[in-house]
Amino acid sequence: MNNPDISAEDNRLTTPGDANETGRQFNLSQVSSQLTHQINDLLGAAEEPNPTLRNLLTQLQQAIEAEPDLSDAQKAQALLDVAELATAGQAIDQAHMQQLAKHSIKALQNITSPLPESASLIVACQDLLPQLTDIFEL
Repeated sequence: MNNPDISAEDNRLTTPGDANETGRQFNLSQVSSQLTHQINDLLGAAEEPNPTLRNLLTQLQQAIEAEPDLSDAQKAQALLDVAELATAGQAIDQAHMQQLAKHSIKALQNITSPLPESASLIVACQDLLPQLTDIFEL
């Protein structure tokens, strides 16, 4: 499904910054759908460098989508950061991909930092982000 407001050039998803609230909700759905396809396409079971990575990214995506304390714009940005992790997962041993992963993990930490300690995404990130850090050898 092609949406002119969302692009996946260079395996990266982007959304327009000036969308209205209704547009953001639509875009969030589109970003989520495209991320699911990206995780499945980029981390196909036969070629996946680390089978755990696909599972961790899927869990992280689900935690972001379910977090009631994030706005749709914050969710979309967090999902874009997960998409960057999926991209980086294609060449974990390359320095520039490790930098991309490091940047994405830091961005996810920044997005979650204002959330209450009891937020489900905080709990998920406390479990998932250290595992991702280990996979990318950061």
